[in-house]
Amino acid sequence: YRGTNRRESAKNGRFVLLSVVSHSFLFFTDNPSMTRSHLHKAMAKTRQQKDASIVELKSVVTDAKSIVFANYQGLSVSAFEALRTKCREQQVAVFATKKTILNRVLADAGLSVDVKSFDGSVAAFFGLVDEVAPAQIVASFAKTNDAVRLFGGMLEGSFIDGAKVKQLSEMPSK
Repeated sequence: YRGTNRRESAKNGRFVLLSVVSHSFLFFTDNPSMTRSHLHKAMAKTRQQKDASIVELKSVVTDAKSIVFANYQGLSVSAFEALRTKCREQQVAVFATKKTILNRVLADAGLSVDVKSFDGSVAAFFGLVDEVAPAQIVASFAKTNDAVRLFGGMLEGSFIDGAKVKQLSEMPSK
């Protein structure tokens, strides 16, 4: 299928061929009514969706009492969803976004931290009610999951390293 210039999707109830310029992608599906437009909507975010995500991230950054940055690369989807569930229970917002976007949003909020210097994929955990909650959740999760590594965080407008986040996690919460 590579190199085809057909703009229409080929489907037979088992697969859908999506041609993008000179590359073709073959997606297997059980849904015979799925077309190329369905796949395009599932694959790419629109500019409006991206802008809405950035606005939401900016509001969370300004409302956060503390922020913890951690590496989640190598974590399974189910494990990351379990981490998100724990965070939701403690009113901790979780964003796994591109470093460039996170860097820009933090700079716009007046926080000086270079997330591009962190290795791997970065997830940001925002404590909306309790300053200690994100550190406690991520540190306890990191004990059972080797893939999670603490990079550091933000507390009272200044950067703290991973060791201080670990110390913060040992404090009692509100």
